[in-house]
Amino acid sequence: MVRHVGDLNEIDAILWQFLDCARDGSEEESALGDLNAIVADVCRRYIELGNAVELRLGSLPRIRFRRLALRRVITNLVDNAVRYGGKEIQVETENLGSQAAVTILDNGPGIRSGSPSDFIQPFTRENPSRSQSGAGLGLTIADRVLRSHGGRSRVENRPTGGFLASIEMPIGR
Repeated sequence: MVRHVGDLNEIDAILWQFLDCARDGSEEESALGDLNAIVADVCRRYIELGNAVELRLGSLPRIRFRRLALRRVITNLVDNAVRYGGKEIQVETENLGSQAAVTILDNGPGIRSGSPSDFIQPFTRENPSRSQSGAGLGLTIADRVLRSHGGRSRVENRPTGGFLASIEMPIGR
């Protein structure tokens, strides 16, 4: 039985994750856009909420993507870093030649149980009894959206501590 407003909010968040998982954004039309503008806008919202987000924007050309779907990916990755990654988050964009990259770095504990890449699989969570709400679909959704764009995701523990989530999108696709 649901006893608290917090329980309702958690159920609501999980239902939205299931819905997001069912869609990859392919219903949205792809268009040329400014990836830096989306990254900056997402980060600005977290900064306005009092989170310490350091933003470093590299020089990126306009690339083709589905705006809402990619915004959902960036939001999900920054949200994970803010929730689980300690107080300071770094978000960087970089032109890798044939790819535009967005990297989110945090200073949290990283993944302590298993390989970080396992967490791209659906319903995989660190320790469900100790972690915050969610169904373990965030990285799955992000990876699925990126693959539908011809991109890819990478997640790993940082050698210096913390977690790294990176996405790459093709330039000139």
